[in-house]
Amino acid sequence: MAVLLSILKITGIVLLIILLAFLAVVACILFVPVRYQGSGDIEAKKYKARISWMLGLIQFRAEHTDQEELRYGIYILGRRTGILDPGQREKRKDRKEKKQAKKREKEKAKFQKKREKQKSRIILDPEGARERKQEPARKPEAQGQTEASGKQPEQTVGPEMKSTAFEPQEENRVSRVWKICKKVLEIVKDIRDKNLIGLLLPKVKRLFYHIRPRKLKAELTFGFSDPSVTGKVLGGISWLFFLYQYEEFILVPDFETDETYIRGTFQISGHIRIIHLLIFALGILKEKEFRAFIKSLKLN
Repeated sequence: MAVLLSILKITGIVLLIILLAFLAVVACILFVPVRYQGSGDIEAKKYKARISWMLGLIQFRAEHTDQEELRYGIYILGRRTGILDPGQREKRKDRKEKKQAKKREKEKAKFQKKREKQKSRIILDPEGARERKQEPARKPEAQGQTEASGKQPEQTVGPEMKSTAFEPQEENRVSRVWKICKKVLEIVKDIRDKNLIGLLLPKVKRLFYHIRPRKLKAELTFGFSDPSVTGKVLGGISWLFFLYQYEEFILVPDFETDETYIRGTFQISGHIRIIHLLIFALGILKEKEFRAFIKSLKLN
């Protein structure tokens, strides 16, 4: 009895440790913030971005300059991994192709060995081979029937057909992009027509308050060919400025320009907690009107 109780005690302790470890992982995912940073010089076309989690143990870095292409990667404990690296993906693809080639060579060698064994059996038993050769004597008749009917085997698609088939693929790609844009505009219009803006706007404001940039430093000069558009953009951005009081945010509009441009530098940093995104998703899914809207999108 004492042995059974000790076994149950050890099992309970192990299960409790597993449960606590699971809860610790869930708490880290929900409450440990994902920090983001970004900076850029628009005229020099230099941009940097970084997303980090767990005190920088896991990071995503991206950098773009005018002279170089976009570089990005995932870093764990400060060392770059090959998860998103195109070069590493090509190396993995080459290794996979080499393994498949070796596998095909082994299968080919096995097939040749089996064929050699079958040939040796035919040489050892010539009488049986003669009997087997006499059986399929009707095959030429079948060939004659195909020649008499005038049917020919189907031909494979040549290079001319492939080149003509390439143009419809490009047209289909453009049409797919256009359909996606139309679908997004239809969704926005449906949200406005079904009075969902009043339902979603408070929740979106609350979410933006939690994920907003904690630090925003910028010196930007911008202008549009239409002065009214410049005024609308200035009004929208000024609303954020007065709402969150970014003291180092300098915005200079140009109402006299005839071209559309934006110049200057910026720095941005903040953090996001997964728990806030989860609360936002559950809050909008709890509303019947929004669920009915999602169902109507699925039906359409």
